[in-house]
Amino acid sequence: MEWVILIAMGIIIIILICDSVREKKMPPEEKERRLNEEQRCRAVENQRNKEFNQTAQNGAINAAMICPHCQTKGVVRTKPVK
Repeated sequence: MEWVILIAMGIIIIILICDSVREKKMPPEEKERRLNEEQRCRAVENQRNKEFNQTAQNGAINAAMICPHCQTKGVVRTKPVK
């Protein structure tokens, strides 16, 4: 059983080394494109998490309700009554 863990760890180390070597050989334009793509993906994920947390805490956006403060439609969050 221990040898399976050692083999798995060896494979993971080899994969990490190969990825590091591949990244070093990558042209600067490709590195920048890859970095921009990763940042964009993180920003999208952060926005989704923020919306999920707001919905969980304050309820979903009610498109039909008008805000009593600013008189705009579609910005008020409501929770169902229990």
